[in-house]
Amino acid sequence: MLTPAHNLALEACLRDVFRDLAHGIDSASQVQNIFTAIMDKSLRVVRDEMLEWNEASIAYCMPLDVLVPCLHFLPTGDLLSVSQVSRYWRSVALAFPALWADIRLTSAHSHTPDLLRLLLTRTGVSPVDFAYISKRNTIRLSDGLNITAEQRDDCAICTSSIPTSFAAGTQL
Repeated sequence: MLTPAHNLALEACLRDVFRDLAHGIDSASQVQNIFTAIMDKSLRVVRDEMLEWNEASIAYCMPLDVLVPCLHFLPTGDLLSVSQVSRYWRSVALAFPALWADIRLTSAHSHTPDLLRLLLTRTGVSPVDFAYISKRNTIRLSDGLNITAEQRDDCAICTSSIPTSFAAGTQL
């Protein structure tokens, strides 16, 4: 969060830069070009600083032998979120297909087939333990691929092996 002092300093700096660059300019299109150039440069500086900060943070420097076992404890949804924390964490999450091999979905996931396809592409050649919990006893994942589950107390529980061709989007 910007402090009032930082806010004032930033405003003063931007005013000075704009005034210097706009001195002697008399057309609106030239002013627009100057404004765009200032904004583009500002964004590049902020992005560069964010990258440098990220690389120095503990999240980026965490060794693989510490990070990967921690990721193993996360449920599927949280693992998806973690894979978006930073480029480093994404590369780690995608480099270890076994992290994605335990897939638990419920009927609360509105896009189960798409989510399952995404997760299966991340499993590589690792064996997959897949479980789906639903109030219905059949899961329609794609044309030609239905999984019938065992009915237990008003809830269907299914554990199944899914062919790798399903992840590739091929019809079975």
